[in-house]
Amino acid sequence: QIQSEEDKLLDEEYTSLQVEQKRQIIEHPIELGIGRIITSGKTVHGQDTKFQQQLGQGDKIIITSTATFAKEERLVSAVLSNKSLVINEPFSTDLITYTQFEYQKNCLLYTSDAADDLLCVDLGGRRIIKKK
Repeated sequence: QIQSEEDKLLDEEYTSLQVEQKRQIIEHPIELGIGRIITSGKTVHGQDTKFQQQLGQGDKIIITSTATFAKEERLVSAVLSNKSLVINEPFSTDLITYTQFEYQKNCLLYTSDAADDLLCVDLGGRRIIKKK
């Protein structure tokens, strides 16, 4: 069969669209943290928290300000234990009563098709698996 120029252009556009969809990057969802936190400057103290299982350096910790009710995000600089971590800068006011928090992992998730095109695949943890 002979393909018309218009059909060839449509095929190229469709292929381009498929490639773009394959390479879509998806952020980790925001999740509710286990336990509650208080803060003092850049130090975050937890009550019944599991920081070592839930958070890592570069992840976001999110609180709702008790003063303004606005959401505030800070980056985790270091996780010291399950009950203590350090953030990159203090929240607008210290949390003086134990407060719920949310978090968002730093790593980006790739759609499975996009991962097939990469040399390394981030599985959402801290490990990178090199494909052969």
